[in-house]
Amino acid sequence: MNVLLAAEESALKVLPEPDELLFGSIAFAIVAILLIKFIFPKLNTVLTERTARIQGQLEEAERTKRDADQVLAEYRAKLEDAGSEVAKIIEEGRKTADQMRADLVARAEVEAREIVTRAQAEVAGERDRAVVALRDTLGDLSIQLASRVIGEELRGGDRHRALVDRAIADLAGSGGTQN
Repeated sequence: MNVLLAAEESALKVLPEPDELLFGSIAFAIVAILLIKFIFPKLNTVLTERTARIQGQLEEAERTKRDADQVLAEYRAKLEDAGSEVAKIIEEGRKTADQMRADLVARAEVEAREIVTRAQAEVAGERDRAVVALRDTLGDLSIQLASRVIGEELRGGDRHRALVDRAIADLAGSGGTQN
């Protein structure tokens, strides 16, 4: 039974004394009034300012994102323009190279024709010189042959020379088909 009495006494000691309850209630009311009058308005102001600041930062972030998206779109447009400009420059370079190649080929053809013409002229000149030299040699040989055949040296070389040159010219004109 003692245990029961002890349990009843301890249960009763859990409840505060009525004076303590009255002073505690008054102190709680004072603290609550002070909190409501001074602390909560300041806390509410701080929270409102913080909410406004966060809202401003969110709006700034959204504005920055829009600006970044716009800059990205402009960059992509410029990149596409640059790509088309590069393609245009490459095409112009290709056209210029084709034109230069055509000009070089034309110039080379002209130079080749000039070289062929000069070579033909040189060959014709050499042929003419060779014909003249051959006539001279043939004339000299003809005179020597005639001298041996006649047995004496022909005199008056210029007259005989003219005669031989005329005979050679006649042979050249007739194509040399006589025997």
